[in-house]
Amino acid sequence: MTTPLAALVALAAGRDLGRLGDPAELVRDAAQHRLAPLLSAELARRGDQLGEPHDRRLAFEEMADRARTAAAGATLQWAAERLATEGIIVGTAKGISAGMRWWPDPTLRPCNDVDLFVAPNDVARLGRIVTLLQPGYPGASRLGELALGGSVQYVSFAPDLDGGANVDLHVDVTNLLCRTRQHDELWRRTVLQPLANGTAVRLLDPSLAVVHLAINQLRDGFPFLVQLVDLRFALADPALDWDVVDRFVQTEGWSFLVYGSLAYGCEVLGIDYRGPAPPTGWRRRLVEASFPRSRRLRGRATLESGWARQWLVQAAMEGRGRESATAFARRLFLPAAVLDQRSDLAGPYPIRLARYRTAQLRRGAGGERVPATGARRGPHG
Repeated sequence: MTTPLAALVALAAGRDLGRLGDPAELVRDAAQHRLAPLLSAELARRGDQLGEPHDRRLAFEEMADRARTAAAGATLQWAAERLATEGIIVGTAKGISAGMRWWPDPTLRPCNDVDLFVAPNDVARLGRIVTLLQPGYPGASRLGELALGGSVQYVSFAPDLDGGANVDLHVDVTNLLCRTRQHDELWRRTVLQPLANGTAVRLLDPSLAVVHLAINQLRDGFPFLVQLVDLRFALADPALDWDVVDRFVQTEGWSFLVYGSLAYGCEVLGIDYRGPAPPTGWRRRLVEASFPRSRRLRGRATLESGWARQWLVQAAMEGRGRESATAFARRLFLPAAVLDQRSDLAGPYPIRLARYRTAQLRRGAGGERVPATGARRGPHG
């Protein structure tokens, strides 16, 4: 994957595309960065065509992205409706929430799956929530206990829904080794978002959504330009309150993680960054070394090369060394019940764990989501 074309960066930043360059590269990179629908819409607005076969390839990529987005939207409504039977409301984050909240046309924001997160008071009910969405889920009865103990961070599954999207159900939507100290505050500041079928989900407060965007982009290593479109819209939201952002960030010890990520995103887009200045020092150097700029914005190649380095992000937090060490140990040495869920490996626990971790490292980003044998999805530490 080459460096994204200048036209796509301009598209992400909301500027004129300028020279389009090689149409084959343009379409390829637009698909890689999940910008095919947005590019297609902008070309139609300009009255431009790329010529055959590039127009046909772009139309195919746009159709595929729109189909996945529609499947994610249908899955979200289905999940909200199923959970509403027991009075449970969950939150949703990342792509589908960004599309609903910020994008003028949500269908232009590709979504490959659905990210949900539970209320703090519902963590103990994680197993019941999973069972409502995936009846017969193996080991569901222990999920609440494992989540409360910090051994399960999220659960992934493909719901039994015709044409549905995969679901990641999070205990803590930030998905860092160290769980959010302000889980209650984060949930308290969520806002209710009605859905077309009469149900509702919670969305992150606009200010905390900016924090989440920054953390999520850094944790993934800045793989896709579409995330920077989300960031551009988020930073322009009139409801953004930098005081709210800073109070949350300082309490979590995330100064460089958040402000460094936001400043980098603005730098790529060529827009002004108006938030607090990122700290300098060894934390900055650690993050820059863990996620070098040469590896960023390379699509899935960034995700696959950055998986193991996500764990180093914890060291860049301020004042959370002991928490990080404890969380690292808890996640590294998975309980046997979690290991049973995530792999079909046989043998004594130490050997199974070693083989599983080796398989993870070999698989890169997919290691967290695919068991060492088979294709069963399960709870993730």
